[in-house]
Amino acid sequence: MRIAKSLPNFFSQPFKQGGLASRIIWRLAIATLVPLLLMAGAAYLRTRQLLEDQVVTQMQNLVTTEMDAAQNDMKIKQIRLDRIARLPDFIAAMDVILHKERGTPSFTEARNKAMSIFEQINREEGNPIFNVYFVANTDGVILASSERKWEGVSLADLPHYQDILTAADQSFGIFDFLPFRPGQFSLVTINQFRTADGTASAAIGGISEEQYAVSILKPIVDLTPFSRAYFKSDYGGFLGLDSYTGGIK
Repeated sequence: MRIAKSLPNFFSQPFKQGGLASRIIWRLAIATLVPLLLMAGAAYLRTRQLLEDQVVTQMQNLVTTEMDAAQNDMKIKQIRLDRIARLPDFIAAMDVILHKERGTPSFTEARNKAMSIFEQINREEGNPIFNVYFVANTDGVILASSERKWEGVSLADLPHYQDILTAADQSFGIFDFLPFRPGQFSLVTINQFRTADGTASAAIGGISEEQYAVSILKPIVDLTPFSRAYFKSDYGGFLGLDSYTGGIK
C-alpha cells in the first residue's frame, strides 16, 4: 500500500535539470533531428541542382532552336538563288546579258526579264527574301541589278571580292558592301550562273540589309539578356548587336 501511494507522488515530481531522463530525451531528440536535417539539406541541394540543370537545358534548347531557324533562313536564300539560276527563262535572259552590249534593245529586254524573274521568286510567305539582287560578270562588273543605278559599276575594289563573287551557295556577313550599302552591315548570298558546259560565267547575288541581321541576333540576346551575340567574319573581326542603338556594330 505504501508503494502504491508513493507512485503518484513520484510521477508528479518534476525532473531535475541534470537528471538522467533529461539527458536521454535530449540525446534522442538530437539523434532524430540531425539525420532529418541532413536529409532535408541534401534533398534541397539536389532539387536546386536539378532545377538549375533543367533551366540551363531549356535555355540551350531555345538558343539552339533560334540558331537552327537562322540557318534555315540562310539556306532558303541559297536555295532560292539556285532555283533562279536553273529556270529556262532566266538562262535564256542570261545568255543575252552575257553576250550583248549594255544599252542595246536586246540587252535591256533580257535585263528586264531577269529582274522580273528575281522579283517573282523573291518571296517567302509574302515577304521579300532579299532587299537587293544583282548579276555580276567574272570581272566584277554589275550587269543587272534591282537597283538600276549600280549597273555598270565594278565590285573589284571590294576587299576579297574574288573570294565572294566566285563562291557558290554561300552567304557572307559584310560591312561596307560597296557600292550597294556603304557604311552598313549586309548579309550577301552568292551563287554561280553556269553555262551548259558547267563553266561559271556570272555571279548572282542577293543582299539582305542590316535589319535582317538584327532579327537573327535579337531573339538570341533576348533569351539570355547578359550574353552577346555576334556574326564572325571569315576575313577577321566580329559584328554584334548594339544594345543602345539596336543596330549592328
